[in-house]
Amino acid sequence: MSIGDPGVAEFLGIGHINDAGVSITETSALELSAVWRSVLLISGTIAGLPLNTYKRTGPDSREEVESFLDNPHPGKMSPFEWKELLLGHLLLWGNSFLHNTTGGAGQILGLMPLPPWSVGVKRDRESGDKVFSVTDINGVLREFSSVDITHIPAFSLDGIRGLSPIGMARHSLGAAKASDKAASRMFKNGLLLGGILSPKGDALTKTQKDQVLSGLELKSGANHAGDIAFVPAALDFRPWTMSAEAAQFLESRHFGVEECSRWFGVPRELLSESGASSWGSGIQEIVRGFARFCLSGWTTRIEQRLSMLLPPKQFCEFDYSKFLKPSPENEIRLLLEQVSSGLITVDEARAKRNLPPSPELTEMQKNAGPSTQRQPREENVE
Repeated sequence: MSIGDPGVAEFLGIGHINDAGVSITETSALELSAVWRSVLLISGTIAGLPLNTYKRTGPDSREEVESFLDNPHPGKMSPFEWKELLLGHLLLWGNSFLHNTTGGAGQILGLMPLPPWSVGVKRDRESGDKVFSVTDINGVLREFSSVDITHIPAFSLDGIRGLSPIGMARHSLGAAKASDKAASRMFKNGLLLGGILSPKGDALTKTQKDQVLSGLELKSGANHAGDIAFVPAALDFRPWTMSAEAAQFLESRHFGVEECSRWFGVPRELLSESGASSWGSGIQEIVRGFARFCLSGWTTRIEQRLSMLLPPKQFCEFDYSKFLKPSPENEIRLLLEQVSSGLITVDEARAKRNLPPSPELTEMQKNAGPSTQRQPREENVE
């Protein structure tokens, strides 16, 4: 195993140092449910978006074309798995490294993801280009140029390597992990009792204790609800309640979920946080805000880097249309308004609803006049 493998750091306990004294690595951080859910929510949502390639045909026009991004790692990964792995590397390590697979003419045929912990990055002093040192599975160190490796960094301070979100959040995540461990110890070793029975007067003998316990156990359960339990001794019963310190400790675990929500930009409602409510705003608006303020930053970063690998006048773009699709009622209403105002034709509206063209409606639209059909743009010709 490479010395940079996160499994080695976790085994040796040499992860990121934090104030809570808990080792935090990119893999151990996934043991926190909020981190796991945040990473899977962002990576899975973006991986489910179509990554389309377009060619500019005019100042305001474009057409969809085929490219290697339709299946970026043929024969090895599905497009969804490839995008999900790319986002996982970005969200946990802050860097995604892709080895360019080229053909005989130098054209790119695919992009193979590389483990971020096995790649070192530096900048060449003379050319200013990035130079990558990659340790393969056999432990052999090889150097590659930016022609062979596509590097997608997260937020960076030096422009060479992206900052690891887990490394930056090590103190917050360490406190959350320490709270989980403390909660486990409390449930394992703590007193989880409904109450305490103490004798009135002299202490009970072992025989009397057994009689008291058997009398209570025989009348426990739903089948004995409302029954009277006979206890052959005079006893005092005191309910056992959780102390204020223990209740405050459990509140700190909810604070850990809020911290993960801040670090990854995921709304608390999507993390199933108790107490978080979508009342008054609606889950649809929450999803729109999630796409605008969280997902768009990651997708734009990927789009611009991958577009640099395409031929001139071509670019790639994630399609959010289905993800932000309105309810069926609102969609039909918007389509009717667009058709009546001439923004789209009847056939285009039917295509958005996955319906075949309607020759009859199209003919009616043509005969209805200019108010229901799209007008060509007028150009000033001097």
